[in-house]
Amino acid sequence: MQDTGYGSDLFLRACTVAPACLKIEGRGPAATWGRFRAGSLLLIRYGRSLPSVDVRLSASPAGRMIGQHLSIRERGRWRYRSAQGVLPLPDDFADYMRGRHRQAVRTNLTHARAAGLTVESCTLDSWGPGPEDSRAPHIAPGPIERWTVLDQGGAIVADSILSVDTEVALLHGLTSHVTYARWLLHAAIVERLCGSCQVLLVNSDDAYLMSPGTRHFQRLLGYQIARLRLKPGNVEPHSAPLLVPEELPAALP
Repeated sequence: MQDTGYGSDLFLRACTVAPACLKIEGRGPAATWGRFRAGSLLLIRYGRSLPSVDVRLSASPAGRMIGQHLSIRERGRWRYRSAQGVLPLPDDFADYMRGRHRQAVRTNLTHARAAGLTVESCTLDSWGPGPEDSRAPHIAPGPIERWTVLDQGGAIVADSILSVDTEVALLHGLTSHVTYARWLLHAAIVERLCGSCQVLLVNSDDAYLMSPGTRHFQRLLGYQIARLRLKPGNVEPHSAPLLVPEELPAALP
């Protein structure tokens, strides 16, 4: 089986081809031919070569919100299913932290704790994507978990929004303003999910469209690239315009 993960030759070629294809707008023969010359066939082949992950959601409000996220379409295709970063979650957090592949995580957690950073979490009964988030018209407000990192003075230096369903969790956004804070925040979320969920998804475009820094961060955290398959019987997308009470940037930094 070909290596399709972060850093693989196929992935790096997709990272080069995808932006060139996106610059060509329209659906006519000329636009189609232009994207073909830019390498769109490689993206199709890459997507089909990825492993697939079945996403099973409950009828809970969190399951509904994740289902609405995964039901968003753009340019005639599913926006958040083709080549997504997926973190498999073991039952025991110690298993996630073990091994040389998590050395960067362990090192940065040590620095975060030495800097006096701490993590807090709370639940919010009604949160929705902010007006700058393109998902806002598609996702109804619902209950989420908010996770923050505090510095020694009690100021918030990292922030995240999380939806947790029975088998799947979705990280809507994670922002960090202090070195090491994002490592501590992500590790705390993973520790909370281990033994409760099977996979953690992130709100981002296809992996080959992310910035090099974000791709590298996800790779060090253990994310894999996969196609997502939303199984039958899940929630329907939300179509009505919404009033959104809170806002958080939508992608991992």
